[in-house]
Amino acid sequence: MKTSLSVSTTNENPIPLHLVNVEDLQDLNQAKAQVEKSHARFREIIESVSDIYFIHDLAGHFTYLAPQVTKILGYPIENLLGHSLEEITHPDHLEPIETMLKQLIETQVPHDNIEMRVRHANGNWIWLSVSHSVMVDETNMIIGIQGFARNINDRKVAEQNLQARTEHLEQTLKELQRTQVQMIQSEKMSSLGQLVAGIAHEINNPVNFIYGNLSYSDQYSQDLIRIITAYQAELPEPSAALQEMIDTIDLDYLIMDLPKLVNSMKVGADRIREIVLSLRNFSRLDEAEFKVAEIHSGIDSTLMILQNRLKAKNGQPAIIINLDYGDIPNVECYAGQLNQVFMNIIVNAIDALEESFIQGHVLNPEITIQTLKQDDRVIISIMDNGVGIEPEQMHRLFDPFYTTKPIGKGTGMGLSISYQIVVGRHGGTLDCISAIGSGTKFIITLPIKH
Repeated sequence: MKTSLSVSTTNENPIPLHLVNVEDLQDLNQAKAQVEKSHARFREIIESVSDIYFIHDLAGHFTYLAPQVTKILGYPIENLLGHSLEEITHPDHLEPIETMLKQLIETQVPHDNIEMRVRHANGNWIWLSVSHSVMVDETNMIIGIQGFARNINDRKVAEQNLQARTEHLEQTLKELQRTQVQMIQSEKMSSLGQLVAGIAHEINNPVNFIYGNLSYSDQYSQDLIRIITAYQAELPEPSAALQEMIDTIDLDYLIMDLPKLVNSMKVGADRIREIVLSLRNFSRLDEAEFKVAEIHSGIDSTLMILQNRLKAKNGQPAIIINLDYGDIPNVECYAGQLNQVFMNIIVNAIDALEESFIQGHVLNPEITIQTLKQDDRVIISIMDNGVGIEPEQMHRLFDPFYTTKPIGKGTGMGLSISYQIVVGRHGGTLDCISAIGSGTKFIITLPIKH
C-alpha cells in the first residue's frame, strides 16, 4: 500500500510529498538483518577456527585481524591494525613475500601455503603457513588482500631438529667410514712398512759387504796391472807359450777394461744403497712416530721408489720431474704418513699423465714439485700438466671410496686418507686446483711446529 501527503500554503499550489513504500522498507530491514546475521555468522566461523584470518590493503597495512592473532603471535589486535606486514616479517622472507604479492595483484591467482617467519611479541620468530587471495569490488577492482595464516612452528622446529639429527648421523657415518678406511690403510701401511724395512735390512747387509770389498778389489786389480806392466818391461820378448796366453786373454783389453768394470760395480752398489736408504726412509720404522723431519728427503725417497713408473715404456715418453725446492725448515710431523701422502698424490699424477697421453692430450708429461715457507707454515705443491679434472668431480675428490679413475684401477681411498693425514693428523690443509686442459695442482700446507 502506498501513501502520499501534500502540503499547501496561502497563494501557493500544494507541494506533494511522497513517503517511502512501507513494503520496500520492510524488505530493506529484512535484507539488512540478513546481512548482519551473515556477518555475525562469518565472524563466528572466522573466530572459531585456529588460523588467523587477516585483511590488508595493497600497501600491506592490516585493516582486519581475527582474534587468533593475539593467541598465536601475542600482539593485541589494535597494536597491529594500520601497521605494515613488513614490520613483523623476517628479513629473509621480505623479498620473496614482496614478489609474491606483486604477482598476486598482477594475476589475481591465489598463493597457498607460503611458509614464512614472523616476529612474536616476545621477540622470537614463529613459522606460519600463509595463503593469500585478492578482494575485488563489483567492478572487479582489487580493494585489498585477504588470507589465512596457520601456525606451523612446531612442525618446522621438528623438521629442523630431524634435519640436524640426520646431518649429524650422516657426518657420523662418514667419520666411521673414514676411520675404518684409515685403520685398514694404516694396518696395510704398517705391514708394508715392516716388510719394506725387513727387505731393506736384508739387502743392506750383503750390499755393504760388496761395497766394502770393492775398494780392495780396485786396489788389488791396480796392483796386478802394475806388476804385469813391470814384467812386460823386464821381459819384452815372452816365450811362445806365454805369448799365446796373452793373445788368448787379450791382455791389453783386460788391463784397460778391468778398472772400468770395478768402477761400474761400485756405481751399481751405490745405486742399491740409495734405494735401500729410500726404502728405510719411506718406511720410517726406525724413527719415532712424531718427530722433526726433512720434507725434501721424504719427497726424494718417494720419487726414488717410483722411478720405474717415471721411465719411458710401451711407447710412452718418460715423465719429467721438475723440482723447485725452497729454503724450508724441518717440520714436526708423522714422517711416514706424510710420505704416504706424497706417494698417493704423485701416483695419481702419474696415472693422470699416462691416461692423458693415451688420449692424445699430453705429449710431454711433466710433474712439478715446489716447496716454500710462508710465515709459520710450509707449503708443498705437486702439479701435473695432464688433462685436468671435471668440475662436477672436484667437490667429491676427498670422499671415501670416490675415484675419478677407470673401474678396477682406483680404490677411492688414497686422497681421502691423504686428507685425513694432512688435516686431521697435522692440522694443515689439502686443496686441489684443476681445470680441464690446465692440469691438476694439489697444495699441502703444514704447520712447522705444533
